[in-house]
This record gives sequence, C-alpha cells and structure tokens, in this order.
Amino acid sequence: MIKKNRVLKTFLEIARIPGLSKQEGRIAAELAKRLKRLGVKVGFDRALAGEAEVGNLIGHLQGNTSGPPLLLNAHMDTVGPIENWGFRRRGDWLESKGKSILGADDRSGVAVILEVVQHLIESRQTRPDLEIVLTIAEEIGLMGAKALDCSAVKSRYGIVLDSDSPLDLTVAAPEAYKLTFRVHGKSAHAGVAPESGLNAIAIAARAIGRMRLGRIDFETTANLGIISGGNAANIVPDLVEVRGEARSHDRKKLQKQIAHMRGVFKQAVMEARSRKFPGLPRLEEEIVFDYPVMKVSPDSVLLKLFRAAAKGLGYEIVTKVGGGGSDANIFNAAGIECVILGSGMDRVHTTEERLNLGHLYLSAQMLARVIELYPSRNRR
Repeated sequence: MIKKNRVLKTFLEIARIPGLSKQEGRIAAELAKRLKRLGVKVGFDRALAGEAEVGNLIGHLQGNTSGPPLLLNAHMDTVGPIENWGFRRRGDWLESKGKSILGADDRSGVAVILEVVQHLIESRQTRPDLEIVLTIAEEIGLMGAKALDCSAVKSRYGIVLDSDSPLDLTVAAPEAYKLTFRVHGKSAHAGVAPESGLNAIAIAARAIGRMRLGRIDFETTANLGIISGGNAANIVPDLVEVRGEARSHDRKKLQKQIAHMRGVFKQAVMEARSRKFPGLPRLEEEIVFDYPVMKVSPDSVLLKLFRAAAKGLGYEIVTKVGGGGSDANIFNAAGIECVILGSGMDRVHTTEERLNLGHLYLSAQMLARVIELYPSRNRR
C-alpha cells in the first residue's frame, strides 16, 4: 500500500541533503543505501568521471513475472540556493521558507520512486524487472543522462519523474541549441580618443535590437540570457560575449531561428567594418546542440497504461507538450520511449518553490498502478 506519510517523510529526509550538479556525492550515498535496504542491486557508472563527485546511480530490482523490464528515472541534483534550507506546511502544500529552494525538483520524483519500490515489495503485486536510473547534473544540461551508456539499458519503455501534476502527462518536448556570440572590436581611452576604438558592446547591441526573441511561435522560443564584456567605464570595450539558446518542437523552425540569430550578428559586424580597422570588428560564434526533440505517439503503450491507471483511481489524465528539456529527451532519442510523470513540484528553481502533497501521493499511486499493469498490457 502506498503510504502518504511515508512518502512525505522520505521527501523531507532527502530534500535537506545538498546535491548541486556535480556535487551529488552525499545524496547519492544516501539513496544507494536506501535502495540496497529495499533489495535493489545498485552501482554507479563513470559518467563525468573527473568532473563530478559520483556517477549516475543505477539500480536493478528483480521482478516476479516474465517480460521486458521497465525504466524508472529521476535526477539527484538540484539548483541553488541550498543554504538555510527550511520548509513550512500550508494545508496540502509544503513550501520553502523563502531562503532556499525546497528541492521538490527533483527530490519529489526520487521520493516517489523509493515509495513505489517499497510498496511493490511489501504488497507482492505483479511487477516486471525494474531498471532505476537516478542521474547527476541534469540541471546543467542533462549531462548525466547524456553520459549514460543507454545501450546497457534493457528497457524499451520508461517513466521519468520530473514535472508538476501527475494528471498532466508530458509527451513532447523541444529540441534545443546553445548559442554563443563574441564580437571583437578595438579598445581605446573612452575620454581621450574614443574614435580610435571600436565598441564591441555597441555592435552587439545593434544585433540584439534586430533579433526576434521570446515566443517566436507556438512551437519555438529563443532567448539571450548572458551578456558580458568590457573592463572599465572609461575604456572602449574590445570584446563582448552574448550567450543564449533556441528551442523548437519543429527542427526546420529551429534551424530557421538559429540562422536568423546568426544573421543579425553577422550583419551588425559587417556594417561596422571600415578601412580604418582592417579585419575588425570580428565575429566568433559557437552553436552547440543541447538536446534532441521528444515526441511520444498517441498510440503509445505507456499512454494506454496511464489512462487505465488513472481510471482505476477515479481520475482522467491529459497529455501536454512541454517547453523544457529533461532526461526523457535523451532516453527517447536512444530508443527508450519515455513519458514524464509529475510529482507535485511547483515554482521550481526559485526560493518560492513548493510541493503539492496530494499530487505527490497521487504520483506514487499512479506509478505503482502502471508498473502493476505493465506486464499484462505489454503482452497483448
């Protein structure tokens, strides 16, 4: 039986353990200990070896019926700030006290997995073999999942716990690129001889002013999030760096948006060129693929299982299109069909983060029921 107080207790115990990206050693050790106690065989891979304190935590729980295994995933790391962690209860919500994140993203997903594994063992309900992958460094670019050897994962289907409502199942997410533009100008004293310089920031500003940003259309977004350059207020800046991203559910639209962003920078640089400054200004750019598009078929086995599970609990699920990336993008691209199940998190990545306790409990109920249905549904 899924126990509401137990899953809440588990969340509170693991949410308070620090685990910034690449610094997941303490939380990984605690989760490995808990899984071992439940009879799960655990180990760590060498993801980000030399960079991170620990690799991805990989667990195997033997099923009690024949058939293919099922993947369960959540990520161990959190964003900051993590100092002065604290919480308060307001009705059916657990809230950060406002000085730190709460850690619901994604310790609530981890807590649900731990609760469901314990329930399955206690209840002796029918279950397949379970492959449990708790990743590192998800918050800084899905790095743990990207470094995972997916060929070693036997599951062809999986469930990623990393969203809000368990009744809103995420079945699609965009493809994304990271973009960096560096404009090289020429420095000079801003008061004595400004005409001897070439202001890199001003050139970049011209490009940015022409750029389409924000919501491009219903499938596509673009953003510039970091601008850095210059050394002092009285020096004409000779270098500025602008970093951003572009995302879309449509690859053609994404490439078009990236071409636009590159184009306005190239145009601004060319317009600033003259014989006075041979070879300047100069543009450097880095266009880096971040993660692939995710799209689950409406006829997916997983969607049928979730609809049946929700119906049995007196609910109805809806599917939604996500705007961000998750480990599910990486798994789907590797041929492991995954959907994203919510576990009650809300206002994530802020010091106002909170957790819906009703949704936390329902998430565990839904996941347990899907796992119990998985062997029989998969044989049809």
